[in-house]
Amino acid sequence: MKLSRFFTFAAIIITALSGLFSFSSIVLAQAAPAADAPDDSYGLTDTAKRSGLAKYGSSVPVLAGSIIGTALSMISVIFFILMVYGGFLWMTAHGDEGTVTKAKDTIIAAIIGIIIILASYAITNYVTTSVVSSPATPAAPEAPAAP
Repeated sequence: MKLSRFFTFAAIIITALSGLFSFSSIVLAQAAPAADAPDDSYGLTDTAKRSGLAKYGSSVPVLAGSIIGTALSMISVIFFILMVYGGFLWMTAHGDEGTVTKAKDTIIAAIIGIIIILASYAITNYVTTSVVSSPATPAAPEAPAAP
């Protein structure tokens, strides 16, 4: 019985992951660049600007914030999957107290994880916007002129 549950669960996960990775974004071909145009990494910079990817700029704090935000988003998906798994365990417990307790603990841990991830994302977003929007360090004041 447990082996068939494992294969069912594995089939669901494999189907979900293959569905996730099988969707590809549509790419619309543009006109070829002019012959006298400078080499622009095969037009990737222009494409990034048109798609909105270049809005982050190239500063290190913005790039780090973007990477951290993406990582936190992926981790939150994992906690959501854990919450769904806990609900699945609870629904299939058939009154078994041990399984129900395990399901409740999984759901509670997943909810706590999502709350921590959301707080981390908010802090990262605040720090990133504060660092990027902060003015440059002011110049040192000049010495007063002699009378």
